[in-house]
Parts: sequence; C-alpha cells; structure tokens
Amino acid sequence: MFQVEKLGGNKVKYALVGYGISNRNLARYLSSWGHEIFVSEMRALSNVEKQEILDLNGSYEENGNTMAIADSDAVVVSPSIRPDHPIIQTIPRSKIFTDIDIIMKKRKPKHVIGITGTNGKTTVSKMMAHVLSSLGKKAIACGNIGQPASVIFDAPDLEFAILELSSFQLFWAQNLPIDIGLILNIRPDHLDWHPSFEHYAACKSRILAMSKTVLYNRNDPETRKRAEAFCDAEPFTNTDSLRLEITQLNRNWTKSIQNVENIAAVTAVCEKLGISAQKALRTLKSFEAPFHRMQPVAEINGITYIDDSKATNASAVIAALKNFSKNKVILILGGHGKNEDYGELLREAQKVVKRIVVFGEMKKHIFPIAKSMRVPCNKAENMEEAVLRAHSVAVPGDTVLLSPAGSSFDLYENYAQRGNHFQKVVESLKQEAKRFA
Repeated sequence: MFQVEKLGGNKVKYALVGYGISNRNLARYLSSWGHEIFVSEMRALSNVEKQEILDLNGSYEENGNTMAIADSDAVVVSPSIRPDHPIIQTIPRSKIFTDIDIIMKKRKPKHVIGITGTNGKTTVSKMMAHVLSSLGKKAIACGNIGQPASVIFDAPDLEFAILELSSFQLFWAQNLPIDIGLILNIRPDHLDWHPSFEHYAACKSRILAMSKTVLYNRNDPETRKRAEAFCDAEPFTNTDSLRLEITQLNRNWTKSIQNVENIAAVTAVCEKLGISAQKALRTLKSFEAPFHRMQPVAEINGITYIDDSKATNASAVIAALKNFSKNKVILILGGHGKNEDYGELLREAQKVVKRIVVFGEMKKHIFPIAKSMRVPCNKAENMEEAVLRAHSVAVPGDTVLLSPAGSSFDLYENYAQRGNHFQKVVESLKQEAKRFA
C-alpha cells in the first residue's frame, strides 16, 4: 500500500486529476521535492498551463481522463471529481488523496481547526482566522475557502491552520489530523454530486472521526443526531447572554440569525483554545463580513435591497427568510438547481414573501411548485428583468432579497459575479431614482 510518508523518501509519481487552484499549487511543491507529476484534465489546458507543467518536468493529458492515471504511485483528486468517476473507481482507495492529505503529512501546523457545514463555513473560517490574528497568533484560513491549503508552506511560523472543508473534500480525504473539528449544520445540498442526502450527510460527518475534539451545533437536528452518536462530540449553542453581547457589537452584519449562530461557533472554538468569549467578541468589532451574504446594498425610496448571492441551496434561503416579517419580502431566486426538494422553501416563503421572481434555470424547478402552492411568482429572463419586476411591486418598508437557492453556473462564473451584477443593477435603479427625486 502506498503511504503519504513516502514524501520524505524515494521519488514518487503523482497523478493530479484536475488542474484547478489546489492541484496547480500542489504541483509546484511536489516537483520541488523531486517527485514526478502527471496532470489529467477533462477540459482543454491553456498554453500557459501546459508550459507550467512542462517547466515542472511533468507531463499531461487534456480533454479527458484516461487509464494513464492508474500508472502512478498516488492519485490526487480535485474536490469536484465525482465518486462515480469511471477511471477513479478502478484505482484502490488507498492510493487516492486530496491535496490537504499530502500537505498535512508534509507539514502540520501546531493547531489544525477543521470547519464544515452546509452553510456558514466560509464566514466562520474567516472569523476564526480574524480572531486569532487579532490576538497576535499566526493563523491562516484555507482549503475550500478559495485559498488552497498549500499556503501553509509559505508560512513557516504558522501556529493555526483553519481548514474549511467541503463534503467533496471530506469524501476523498484519507484521515486529516484535525485538532478541533466543527460542524455547523447539515442540510440538503450538492445532491447533483452526491447520490443521496444520506451520502452527503455521511461525508460531512467524516470530520467526527478525524478530529481529536468535536464541537457541533445543538440547534441543527441532523448535526445533533449524527454527533450524539459519536460519544466525544460536544455541543454549542447561541445562548441568551451571548446574543446580548453580540448585539452590543453594534455592527450590521451581526443582526442576521445566521451570523449569531456563526459567532456562537467561533466562541465555542475559542473557549477550547483558552480564549474567553468576551475577548473573541472584542476582536470581532473590526471583522468585515464576507461579501454576498445578507449584504445590504442600497435603500431606494424606503425599499431595502440585499445581496445574498452566496445562498446557493434551499436551506440557506430558508435561513435568510427567518430574518424578515410577513409580506415584506420580494424574493429573487435563480441559478442551477442541485436536485433539492423546494417544497420546504416555498412553505417558508409563504410566511414572509410577498412575491417571488425567478430567473435562469431555476424557473423550471420553482415556478410549477409556486403555482401549485399559490405563491405569487413571476418569471424573468435575466437579472435586470428580475430586479425591475421586484422593484415594480415593492413599497416602502419592503426588502428585495437576492437569495438564489442555486449555484451560479447557469449564467455566471461564480456567486460573486452574480452578486456583483445584482449590485450593479440596483445601483442603476438608485441613480435613476435620484434623477426623478
């Protein structure tokens, strides 16, 4: 059986399946350690990427994966590679790794904090890094957050690695050496990748066995069920006293229900590290919340516009809607669906939503259900039309909320581009309102 420990010994041939940001960065290090790399990519590689691989004394194939992958000592898969990939299925599981497996074996920082959950994990990871850095600790948030784990090699005095872990990464990972593992919530998502919700939840739950200490959100039923079956898991919750202290931060981003739970998670980890909740909260006064998560964009003639483009699944939208009162929301949905049941979302929408406007691929999922449940719903062809339709029915005191419930890939490169487009359209409305004021 191949062991990652071989990194310190003889030359090893690595097949990197997928050449995205994680494997691209890992390739540089593997080559510098004297190992051979072979890149296998489903898409066409750019000329720059090809030359980069050749400069590392590597080889590549593009426009498809072949059995050449199997002619390697170890296979490092990009997180997006599906479990039913026909070639990967022929390779012994013991030979398949993630970039994080290899990085942690080569150089594990003193403290590794692993964070997973359907929603909130990026915000919590960034909060955690902010708290620790503000207190003079050397800390980096990396992994699924958009910054690859290989940044650990560029920080020789690093004390804390905060790993944001997706269900994909946890599925493929061998055994990550996590000191404190944190599960925020487990709700249906990525069911276009996972064959079932049970499979998805089981992947998320793998962090339990990988962590020396596990903290979990007691308020989330699925998380609680799975964590309580694991005898060493410890619950956290957002207590009344903590909520009071959070309100005293006097920051807009702390007002959402989601961020109250996120802060509760951060303070629970801090207390395990010997940092009081009060000390952690003081550092969060200077924290800037990530964009496109319940982000107020503008107020136009008494109507508030909020960008929640990062809400890429139904449960994230449900969480967003819990912040509003009855018949005060015009909800904009859109994006690529993930084989979710949208009935629960529509039932929650009935409580607070005045009207839904849906555009993009999501129309085929939402409109028939909304019609059958008699939820007012309009179709739109694009973002501009969606915002204009929402604007036309909104009155002072209402909120126009972009909280799409789907990934952005039907019309945009990513959720940030989608959110920026929403903000640009809203800004145009704002300028037009000024002209007629």
